[in-house]
Amino acid sequence: MEGASFEDSMERLAKIVSDIEGGSLSLSEMMAQFKEGLKLADSCTKQLQDAELTVKKAVEKNSSVDLEDMEA
Repeated sequence: MEGASFEDSMERLAKIVSDIEGGSLSLSEMMAQFKEGLKLADSCTKQLQDAELTVKKAVEKNSSVDLEDMEA
C-alpha cells in the first residue's frame, strides 16, 4: 500500500488485526498478513512524524502558540 493515505493504511491495519485475531488464517497467511501489517505500521508512523514536523515548523514560523498547550 505504498503511497496510501494514513486513513486507508489504518483501516487496512485494523482489518489485518481482525483477520489474525479471528483465527481462521493458515500460518502462512497469518505471517503474510503480519508482514504487511508491519509495513503499514511503519508507514503510518512515518506519516505521523512528518505531520508533527510540519506542525512544529508552521508554529515556529507563524505563531507564538506553545506546542505543549496543544498536547493532549
